[in-house]
Amino acid sequence: MNTFYSERIADREFRAYADAAAKDSANKKIRNVVLFFIIFAVCIVFTRTPIASSVPVAVLAILVLAELASAVMGVVFLVLFVKERGKNKAEYENGTIISADQYEDQRTNVDGEVLREDVCAIKLQLDSGREIKLEGSKAKAYYPYVKQNDKVRYHPGLPYPLELYDKSGVNICVFCGTANEPAADKCKKCNKPMLI
Repeated sequence: MNTFYSERIADREFRAYADAAAKDSANKKIRNVVLFFIIFAVCIVFTRTPIASSVPVAVLAILVLAELASAVMGVVFLVLFVKERGKNKAEYENGTIISADQYEDQRTNVDGEVLREDVCAIKLQLDSGREIKLEGSKAKAYYPYVKQNDKVRYHPGLPYPLELYDKSGVNICVFCGTANEPAADKCKKCNKPMLI
């Protein structure tokens, strides 16, 4: 029976991929910060120049809203970037699944069409007592394979941060979230090393 946590996390090849994934994620967030602050700066300049007096009020209102939204989003992505830098330095921690839920979410698109989507959420409690919640694609990758009280290891700096303790049925790639055979050395989708 394949019940264990992998020691491969310390392997040089694995660490190189993990560090590259963390750097890529941080770079995306910092690009978003820069983009939102550029939008903010453009809106500020445009709404504060003499040209603004000749622009319709509705357009000015939209620019002011864009200014506020871009400032808020810039700050949000900056906070996420700072938090992620701390996470990437954190070590893994063992935990237990508290709940794994799936529910249907619905929204209406611009054409009035109702779109339904299955949304997954996984909650785990770490041995330190801290609770972690995974949602979206991260939770969806693990949802079919976990249940309450399953043991997992949480790797905060990885794109898909859970390592299953029981790998007898499946092993999930921590880089792309693809389900692989338990003994697979490399992921069948991204070809990165598996935690075996």
